[in-house]
Amino acid sequence: DIPTLSGGIWNKAYAINESSQIVGESDKWVGTSRWTHAFLFRDANKNYVVDAGELVDLDVNNSTQSAALAINNSGVAVGYSGSPDIVYGNSRAMQFSGGTMVDLNTQVKNGLNGWILRSATGINSGGQIVGWMETSGPDQQSRVRHAFRLVLAREPCHHAAHEPIVVQDRETAVHVHHFVVPGGHLAVRLVLAGVPAGRDEGLRAAKDHQHG
Repeated sequence: DIPTLSGGIWNKAYAINESSQIVGESDKWVGTSRWTHAFLFRDANKNYVVDAGELVDLDVNNSTQSAALAINNSGVAVGYSGSPDIVYGNSRAMQFSGGTMVDLNTQVKNGLNGWILRSATGINSGGQIVGWMETSGPDQQSRVRHAFRLVLAREPCHHAAHEPIVVQDRETAVHVHHFVVPGGHLAVRLVLAGVPAGRDEGLRAAKDHQHG
């Protein structure tokens, strides 16, 4: 039985890695309010008892709502912060790692050309992240929603940070943008899958369009 965070009455587990690290979301009491935070749990000594340090609140920003939806074998988790409602939400795709909480939108140095990464739904051992994003605008119901894939490039980026590259495959034109990530000679490729997508649809669409 995975415990809840402080004062919580419910929780949900979404993913587990090969080290038995489990991530999800749990409600908790903050003052007089009930919030929902991303958590990480691992029964390190396998005694089936929750010992000190085994249940971690990943939301170091103390948001009112967050969740960790996936974790890779390096212990890097991804998810969101804010309301995840598909139409009226305000969430931001997040990465949880090493006691930090990073908005993935801020890792694209030159911006996302009007897109907002709303939720990260998967991460693999290579650090590739998939999820869904939407266009910004005052009319929430008319916003366009697509799947995305972020790739941390290990090789040098030979293109200008703002230069788009169009790769034509058998099915669709995939727009690949190279962006410099702060803190090293890395790049992020933003792949627009070309189809409207919500949460689960976004994950499938990203898997189906891993070209370029």
